[in-house]
Amino acid sequence: MEEVEFVPVSLAYRKEAMLREIMKEYGENVLHFVYLTVKDRTIAEDIAQEVFLKVYRSLDTFRGECSMKTWVYKIAKSLRFMVKHCQHDCHCIWIEC
Repeated sequence: MEEVEFVPVSLAYRKEAMLREIMKEYGENVLHFVYLTVKDRTIAEDIAQEVFLKVYRSLDTFRGECSMKTWVYKIAKSLRFMVKHCQHDCHCIWIEC
């Protein structure tokens, strides 16, 4: 009888659950943090969404060398800086790959 592999589904579920908790804990504060730089609610929401997408994609690489909060804010700081820089350069196109 062939054994069914449940591990990837289980890991994906745990990763999604972790993201939900991270967003619940830091979502509003990350949005406010980004808004302070870009001064536009829509752009801040887009950046915050990108922050949590990057968090989700990078959860497997989180080493715990800093707190989760510090790690999330480092990602937010990096992305808001990129967008703020792009706002001053009309030729800049920001695409998340």
